[in-house]
Amino acid sequence: MRLVFAVLTITLCLNMIASVLPTMLTADQRPVYSSLFIVIGQIMSLIVIGILIRVTAGRLLYLAFALSVIPLLVLFVASFFVFSSKRYCDVAPSMNTINWALTKKIIGLGAQFFIIMVCMLFIFQVINIIIVRVCGPENVTAYNIAYKYFNILNMAMMIIVTPFWSACADAYTKKDFLWMKNVIEKMEMIWKLSICVLIIMILVSSTFYDIWVGDSVKISLSLSVMVGVYILVQNLCGIYIYMINGTSKIRLQLVVYLVSAFISVPTMYFLCSKYGITVMLLVPISVCLIQAFVAKKQLTKIIRGTASGIWIK
Repeated sequence: MRLVFAVLTITLCLNMIASVLPTMLTADQRPVYSSLFIVIGQIMSLIVIGILIRVTAGRLLYLAFALSVIPLLVLFVASFFVFSSKRYCDVAPSMNTINWALTKKIIGLGAQFFIIMVCMLFIFQVINIIIVRVCGPENVTAYNIAYKYFNILNMAMMIIVTPFWSACADAYTKKDFLWMKNVIEKMEMIWKLSICVLIIMILVSSTFYDIWVGDSVKISLSLSVMVGVYILVQNLCGIYIYMINGTSKIRLQLVVYLVSAFISVPTMYFLCSKYGITVMLLVPISVCLIQAFVAKKQLTKIIRGTASGIWIK
């Protein structure tokens, strides 16, 4: 077990170095290549696991190696070839090219993103814990099945939205605010179309659950509706947040998530105890709506050139 922990710890540390490649490719607006190397790593892991099943006895160490080391090796090999190419040789990592003057700015921005991620995990992942403690594990199963079903809509939206993080950063640097405005309008139109898709998903949800899990789990229509709405507002929030992240003006986003993190958990616990899961979901839905409203207003101010104070930090 100690050896497994050592392998996972070492690969985790090395992965922080290797992950420079997908981050750089995404920043260069080539997210397809960034995702391609990750997919190749996962496929190679699957192949290695298949081989190990046939030639060795099952061991946790072998599984840890296949799942952590193989994708890491793929990233390192890909990094060697990519940074050796003509397009990226000038940005290849080197100790001689480090600008230490930027350290404070990079760490400060990174720390803000880290706190935001922790707050998001605290707000949105604690839902399962509250359901277990208040309603029992069988209700967690029902919630997660509904969430995974409707999360298909979220995954589709994120595939569309994710490339615009780096594209927005480029546009903001070039002061191309007209492009940013047009992108936001198009993303909002796609989101409105997704409402129709959500309605269809809700209407066929019962049939889908029967095919997927049969009669073993009962999921009410009200739970499906609330989870669907939750995913829908997540998508709306994601549109504006990804654009804001591209500008690096995330101080206001940080404040909203910090305040929400302190208020959400006790509120969700109370609502779940008093009214059940469906009413409890109003809390994360409200958090996403507030964040979407604030982020859109901030984007509008940035595009119009009227942002000041915390709106531009």
